[in-house]
Amino acid sequence: RIRTVFADKGYDAEHHRNLCRRFGAEPHIHKRGQPHGSGLGQRRWQLERSNAWVLENRRLTLRYDRLGFIVQSLLQTACIFLVAGKLAREF
Repeated sequence: RIRTVFADKGYDAEHHRNLCRRFGAEPHIHKRGQPHGSGLGQRRWQLERSNAWVLENRRLTLRYDRLGFIVQSLLQTACIFLVAGKLAREF
């Protein structure tokens, strides 16, 4: 279960905060019009890097498949290949 959601100013709306809370997640969404330096960006690079790794899989990037369970299985497969590759390089 997702416990915390980090988002940038593009998602600054009460609707998004309420949606997070409805699913039991605590929203950390930067407010518009406030200066930088909230600390939320310290985790963003990790997320962007992870997304880039996963989206190296062409089928996930183009999203030919419309059924959710197919996309989820492709995403899980991409993650398995990422972890397996990292473990192989480590040992």
